[in-house]
Amino acid sequence: MATPSKPNPGATPTHLTSSPRPSGGPMNRTISLKSPSTRTPSASGHGHPNQPASTQQYATPIGVTADNDNAISFSSPSALLLGAYPGISPSPAVHDALVGPGMNDSDIQALGMSGLKLGNARDNDEERRRHISEVVQLLRSRVAGRGVCREGIERLSDLERFESIWQDDNLNIAGSFVDLEIDFYRGQNVVKDVSLKYATPEATEGERREEATAVLKRDLIQTPEDGHRGTWKSLDNFHKNLQWLARHDKLSEEVNCFQAIEGLYESMKRLWSEEGTQRKYSGDNEHLCSGNLGRPSLHRGGRIGLWLDYWVPRARVLDVKQQKSPDLMALDNPPKYPANEETDYTNGDWKIAVECEEGYPSLRVSKDWIGPDAFTVVHNDAEATSSTNPPESDVTVVNWTDPPATLTDNQGTSENMDLDSGMLGSSSPNRRFVARLEPPLDIPFMVADQVYRHLNTEMPQDYKMVTYDGLLAPGWSPLSATGALGPEDPTQIDRKRSRISVPSLDEEGKPCTKWHSYTFQPFESAGGRTLRDIPFSHPRQLADILPTFRQYALLANIIRGTFPLAPTSDDQKSSDEEKYMTERHGDVTILSNENPNVKKLNALLGLSQADGVGSDDLNVDVTLRTIGQAPMVMLLFTVDRPSSAKSSPEDVALTKASISFEIGINGRVSVVDATGLLDDENDTLDDANADGRTTSGSTNELRSKLAYVLETSQDIGVLVEWVLRWAESSTNVSNTENLMKYMTLDQKGAVMAEYIWIDSNGGTRSKTKTLSKAPAGVDELPEWNFDGSSTSQAPGDNSDVYLRPCAIYPDPFRRGDNVLVLCETWDSDGTPNKFNYRHDCNRLMETHAKEEFWFGLEQEYTLLGPDGWPYGWPKGGFPGAQGPYYCGVGTGKVYCRDIVEAHYRACLYAGVKISGINAEVMPSQWEYQVGPCAGIEMGDHLWLSRFLLHRVAEEFGVKISFEPKPIKGEWNGAGLHTNVSTTATRSDGGMKAIESYMKKLEARHVEHIAVYGEGNEERLTGRHETGNIDKFSYGVADRGGSIRIPRQVAKDGKGYFEDRRPASNADPYQITGIIAETLCGGL
Repeated sequence: MATPSKPNPGATPTHLTSSPRPSGGPMNRTISLKSPSTRTPSASGHGHPNQPASTQQYATPIGVTADNDNAISFSSPSALLLGAYPGISPSPAVHDALVGPGMNDSDIQALGMSGLKLGNARDNDEERRRHISEVVQLLRSRVAGRGVCREGIERLSDLERFESIWQDDNLNIAGSFVDLEIDFYRGQNVVKDVSLKYATPEATEGERREEATAVLKRDLIQTPEDGHRGTWKSLDNFHKNLQWLARHDKLSEEVNCFQAIEGLYESMKRLWSEEGTQRKYSGDNEHLCSGNLGRPSLHRGGRIGLWLDYWVPRARVLDVKQQKSPDLMALDNPPKYPANEETDYTNGDWKIAVECEEGYPSLRVSKDWIGPDAFTVVHNDAEATSSTNPPESDVTVVNWTDPPATLTDNQGTSENMDLDSGMLGSSSPNRRFVARLEPPLDIPFMVADQVYRHLNTEMPQDYKMVTYDGLLAPGWSPLSATGALGPEDPTQIDRKRSRISVPSLDEEGKPCTKWHSYTFQPFESAGGRTLRDIPFSHPRQLADILPTFRQYALLANIIRGTFPLAPTSDDQKSSDEEKYMTERHGDVTILSNENPNVKKLNALLGLSQADGVGSDDLNVDVTLRTIGQAPMVMLLFTVDRPSSAKSSPEDVALTKASISFEIGINGRVSVVDATGLLDDENDTLDDANADGRTTSGSTNELRSKLAYVLETSQDIGVLVEWVLRWAESSTNVSNTENLMKYMTLDQKGAVMAEYIWIDSNGGTRSKTKTLSKAPAGVDELPEWNFDGSSTSQAPGDNSDVYLRPCAIYPDPFRRGDNVLVLCETWDSDGTPNKFNYRHDCNRLMETHAKEEFWFGLEQEYTLLGPDGWPYGWPKGGFPGAQGPYYCGVGTGKVYCRDIVEAHYRACLYAGVKISGINAEVMPSQWEYQVGPCAGIEMGDHLWLSRFLLHRVAEEFGVKISFEPKPIKGEWNGAGLHTNVSTTATRSDGGMKAIESYMKKLEARHVEHIAVYGEGNEERLTGRHETGNIDKFSYGVADRGGSIRIPRQVAKDGKGYFEDRRPASNADPYQITGIIAETLCGGL
């Protein structure tokens, strides 16, 4: 049962600061991390690493733990900043930490954190102590001198408060538990041998630690020849290891920390081995990136201590390389580290150093953190969250155990007795485990808060408020501009722009280098926090939070691979060289003597540009979103390269591609959106939208490929280049110039007949049949069939659908005696196919033939580019407001007239009764009119005109959209206005017949709307020259009504009326059929 929580003050969530999930109140038990998709009892379960990123519901899956004494359950970032609560900056500094010299409330608004008011002064004494501590640590690192020597090692020993004893050429460095012996060559500063012992209850006199000794040997030993040549071997890494020994030597006075760490390692090593047998991994690298605790190691590489490798970049690639050389790495046969190796995190590896420190909750000394059986199976009775992802009935989880508490005799001998356990009246040692992240991990503030709350500990104070994107890619920000975050390096003002060389392949498939220019911006401002030290009491807690750490480690690698961090202060040039400032753009170094003050001013005025950006660079926008969801990166890039080297500037195809991908727990990538890459009109839909439509198989396949490419390469540049090559290979635009030389070949008397039919989605399909002679009419054309299961017009077990010719037209593409054949679709049992609307329409027209129905249809459509955006519109933008485009003439007022003209000629050649064309109100939208046609002829001619329009568009590389509202907002929709007349309306006194027809049409308004096109509700809004979809109305010259009666008809008292309700994607057979049925009766 949940413990009642204190009232929540109810911080109002906003677009930028809303919480990713409601925060629960304090619980009386710890809530283990659960995977949202399976709801298993523990994230440490065997199935946990396999969860796809798409199943993650929140920005982080960490649960809220018990015993949280915060006075407020933070439901939004705004609430976190309301005052001084445990784990957050004290109230005197909480607001001032945001503010730099000269800043005011309006400056804070730029951070997306509205509503903050300035408070009292910050705690300057505490901040001063922190700065002094940093300076002391820096000075301590310089004590040893330049390199390995007797005096330098002894100075380090004294600095760390060890006792140094010389016996000839042997230096003994001794502590309470540590015994380190270093032998030098006689009369030289060259180390000959090293031996390290430290005492444990099992070996009170000390036991030689071979692995740790090997590490120190690599730090100190060099050949005598190197010593004679004066080659210096740095003491930096030795000093770090000596500091580790000194800290744990002192901490072991109360409880043996060496033994505690070794016990943890034994359990972690056992878990690693058991995981390898429980689940098949492609290699060790995939294992460490998805296992419960990563790969443990004790005294390996260049550092002493217990280490957990939890993330490496491009694990799949590394595993493939190791499969070629299987002896490269194994747990029991570690890799051969070079003698001069030092810990280096610039390559993207992420580790955790498990150490001890003063504090509570107390550590426990044990090797039994896992039960006799490392894994156990539990029953998961959670209900399925979706039909496609039912939960597993049995889930394998780690069989964690809780070792007994470790007690002390309350007789500590430490000189620092500030928190001695005897004073507290408790036998629990004042020692705890701590995980030191190397490198430190940057995560959003809300995620950091969840991590600390899950560990049931307070978040350390931080006197700098920074944004998460500022931590990932440091650069200009409102805070840094005012100095609130310290002095800004002028060379880093443009840090959020980058020029990177990317390996790729040229048109011949040969390796080459291409250049990308990147810009980075956050979608919203979110606070950030850098995690360095994480106290914990049980390895189970590490297993709970590591999936989230991997999530943000991968994100950091991806972003910083594109926007590299600035060099450290050690790499700064001398004052004489500073006037020639060095600017780094990825792999490119550009020297400039530009005045930094001028450059900074240009940046503030928005005039700064990324230097060295070439005109041929591919521009890529990178946008990061982290609030309220798993971190998502949105890429936008425009491809404006010719399809071949021989292409002229006029042949350049401008396309826009947008890819959005989420990074889930354990670094799993899922592509949630891919726009402008497929011809499928639904390629931007979610898996299931409100209309019930689902993404096509090709769209899902492409998304899976994109996710796999990014997970494997973990490089945005590689992903973009892969997309460019994929798009180039999958683009199919007709090359009419090459085709024409084949069009004049003799057909030897044979005739090609292209059979055309309407499919289940209101589109046209065709297939061509060879005839021995030119047909004189429809009666001479044979029936044919097709696979209806491939067009959703028949089931797979009875897929034959038959084509019955019903109209024949000259072929404007092949010309000569070749023909186009419009067909009806019939099932194998001799009945019309359910999508054959022509059959019933024809019967109605024959039944009411005496009424002599004449129809005229006004077909509106929109021309789209390959990226799905209206042709000629600014990429990702909009043209000027509506007005100059309707029947427009001139550049900037009309688009794609050549396509429209080609279609017009093709229709005339084929004999389609096309009566006119004009540009419409929205740019790139056109209209053509077909009619007047009698009876069934209307539907036949309109459907053939649509087929011809798509065929013409093929050759121009554009797409045709009949969507009723192709562009949302204040833009006109597209309709299929239907003009109707009968003998009665065309005769004298026809207005009375028209008025009687209006009453019949009003009575069946709902039935008409049902067949007047999908998506019509977005168009019939009562605005933009339309009537309201729920209301029938008519009037003379009223373009805002359902029916318009032309003014000339009202004046003459006879003529026709215009039904303005049909959408542009409606079926003309259904339109004319229901009108005839409503006005004259059914069959």
